[in-house]
Amino acid sequence: MNLMNLVQEKVQDIQDFRDQNNAMKKVCNKMELHFGRCKSDNKAVIARKGMKDPTQEQLNKELDIIKEECHTIIFMYKVDKYKYSKE
Repeated sequence: MNLMNLVQEKVQDIQDFRDQNNAMKKVCNKMELHFGRCKSDNKAVIARKGMKDPTQEQLNKELDIIKEECHTIIFMYKVDKYKYSKE
């Protein structure tokens, strides 16, 4: 899958990389490929938030938040670490 192979090029601007990453997210959404939607993990996160019996709307909202967090983690993992690290 191209999203997992996507990394920031050495000369690539962070904005360009973000745009490229967002385009890949849109492709994943169109293809209905979802990250962070494992039901057992999501139920555990929802239970930690104190939601014992969430409505479908609440569940979808929380799942969307979890999905966005997963995409953010993937993005941060893929940026050029040499360019942005302190070392």
